Amino acid sequence: MTARSQERNPWAALANAASEAGALAAKASAEAFAGGRAVAVLMEASRRMAASVGAVEEIARLASLLELSAAMEAARAGLGGRDFAAVVSGARGIAERSRRAAADLSAASAESTAAAERALRMLALVVPDAQGAAERMLEIARSSSALGADDSRGGTL
Repeated sequence: MTARSQERNPWAALANAASEAGALAAKASAEAFAGGRAVAVLMEASRRMAASVGAVEEIARLASLLELSAAMEAARAGLGGRDFAAVVSGARGIAERSRRAAADLSAASAESTAAAERALRMLALVVPDAQGAAERMLEIARSSSALGADDSRGGTL
C-alpha cells in the first residue's frame, strides 16, 4: 500500500500495521516455544548428568576400598609390601579425584537443572502472552479492514 493511499484510508493503514505486528508476535511466540523445547532438552541432559554422578561416586568408593585393602596388605607384608604401598598411593589418588569429580558434576548438574527450570517457567509465561498478542493484532487487522471497507462504501463510524 502506498503512503498516499494510506493517507486516504487510515483504516487500511491501521489494518496493515496490525497485520504486520500480528505476524511479528506470532513469530516471537513460535521462537519462544522452540526455545522452550531447547531448554527441555538441556534439562534432560542435566538430569542424565546427575545420574552419572552416582557412577563416579561408586568409582570413588571402590577406589577407597582398594586403597584400604592395599594398605592392609602392605602392613601385613612389612618390608616386602613396597609394591602394595604404590597401589595404596595410586588408589588414594583415584579415590580423591573421583570424589572431586563427583562433587563438581553434582554441583554443575544442579545449577544447570535449576537454570533450565527457571527458563522454562519464564517461557511458559511468555508464550501465551505472545500468542495472545498475535491473536489480538489479527483481530484489530480484521476489524480495521472491515471498517475501511465500510468507510470506502460511504458508511459511517
